[in-house]
Amino acid sequence: EQLTMRGAIGDIRGAVGWQIGNWARVGLGGHIFTGENTGVRERTFADTLRFGSTLDSSRVTYIGTAVSIGGEVRLFKGLAAAASYRAGNRFEARIRDTTRAAGNVPARLGGTLRYDGIPGSSFAVGFEQVNWSDMQSMASARTRAHDALNLFGGAEVAGPRLRGVPLLLRAGYARTDLPFSTTSSPVREIRLSGGLGFPVARDAAAIDFSLQRATRSLAGSAARESAWLLGVGIQVRP
Repeated sequence: EQLTMRGAIGDIRGAVGWQIGNWARVGLGGHIFTGENTGVRERTFADTLRFGSTLDSSRVTYIGTAVSIGGEVRLFKGLAAAASYRAGNRFEARIRDTTRAAGNVPARLGGTLRYDGIPGSSFAVGFEQVNWSDMQSMASARTRAHDALNLFGGAEVAGPRLRGVPLLLRAGYARTDLPFSTTSSPVREIRLSGGLGFPVARDAAAIDFSLQRATRSLAGSAARESAWLLGVGIQVRP
């Protein structure tokens, strides 16, 4: 007997922004959250002549909306601050067009400070508060939704030159709380990352590599999880 679960929820966004002189920018956005979860249970037998296989599946679709507002202000030369807020509307889980559970898209508040006053370097720190408990009514009786306070910071500096263009050296730290668990305590994840950016054709393109070490733990439990994550990206500037 094999049970397979697959699914995801995507955020489709549209936004407009305004430039206020050389010191501030503001924007307003709309969000549509949509996706699905599909569960498939298959039962097979070794004796296929006497017993036939069985296959059963269920599909849950999701739909919700939200609005967000954000802005960035240059405090003085080299230092900028940014903040954003998302207000969630109704979020529904449906089976065959029938609403089986409903909650709200989680409200979110975030802020960042960025300093780029040193030529060739950029430093940033920030936070994010996500009210995952807005979705508690959609969870099962054994699942707890936890509000998350996420913290992060990173740096990018110019390194040795390659063909006359400096390599970009990156390092970062992030501490996040996962939204759901089966206990009264959230699962906490910590990530340490490092990366390189290689210029290609001078400023026309770049290849980026990153390596992350992620660890997860649950307070009051011996459960632990860790992983190495390798990332590769390509940037092209027309």
